[in-house]
This record gives sequence, C-alpha cells and structure tokens, in this order.
Amino acid sequence: MVVVLLLAVAYGLNQCADTSDTATLTALKTDLAQAKASANGAATGATAVANPGTPATAAQQAELKQVIAQAINIYVAQDYGGMATLTDPELIKNLSASGQPALTTGEYAKVLSQRPDAPTTIAQTLQALLYIQDETPAISADGTRAVYSLNRPVGKISQMVFKKVGGTWYMD
Repeated sequence: MVVVLLLAVAYGLNQCADTSDTATLTALKTDLAQAKASANGAATGATAVANPGTPATAAQQAELKQVIAQAINIYVAQDYGGMATLTDPELIKNLSASGQPALTTGEYAKVLSQRPDAPTTIAQTLQALLYIQDETPAISADGTRAVYSLNRPVGKISQMVFKKVGGTWYMD
C-alpha cells in the first residue's frame, strides 16, 4: 500500500513538474516526503513484540488477518460507518448517556466523524494496523482476546487489541 501511495505522489509530481503551479508541486513534494517517511517507519518499526500468552492458532490468525485487512481498507477510505462496524456493538450501546436510548452503529459513526482528533486517530490507527497485519498476536486462555504489542508506539497506541464476541472479532 505504501508503494502505491509513493507511486501516486510521484506521478502527481511528474504531472505538474512542467507547470507554474508551485503550490501544488510543493504540496506533492511534502506528500512524497511523508509517504517515504511512513514507508521507512513501516520497514524499520513494523513489527510487534513478543506477547505473553498463547500464540494464535492458524485458524485464529486467519480470522484476525481478515479483520485487519478489512480494517485497513475502512481506515484508508475514512469510512466512519465501517469503523463503527469494527467496534463491539455492546460498547456502542453502553456509550449512550444514562436514561437515553442506546446509540445505533450509524449514530456512533456520526460521533466518530465529529471528533476533533479524528484525522490524527485514523492515521495512527491505520499505521498501527499496517504494523500488525503480518504479526502473530497473543491470545487469551479463553480465546476471546488477541493482543498485538508494537515495538514502537504509534502516537498513543502501543498495542492493538481485538475482542471476539459471538464469533466475531472486534477492535477493542
């Protein structure tokens, strides 16, 4: 994915290299530098550290890889509705104020999109997801919690936790 981003930014640079649109050229150069830095970070820090607990079985690993791939696609698209589907429905219901009706997934998506820190949170979560996508998590004894610990935190994220509820893995 990072390679695709680098290629897209490089293509944009080539397209406006012969024009006088210096603002666009400067913005694209900044994007390229950020994409390269992200690629370097992914190459040097994109591993999870060993977790105490039982390593995931092949079946658990396959399930989690699928959820992580889905999450990466949702976060790249900045799809707040999709992000809400990755959250445990019970957690969403419990977020409503006492005496108020429970939040629906759609209402929760709206809350997510209106947070002032949403762009930063999305970028950091996406980077953490990219780091863990090929790693093996530690699984709790009951098989309902998977923990990926990052060897280098991404912002405030030092680990990614997934919780299995009713046979479905959710980001916790």
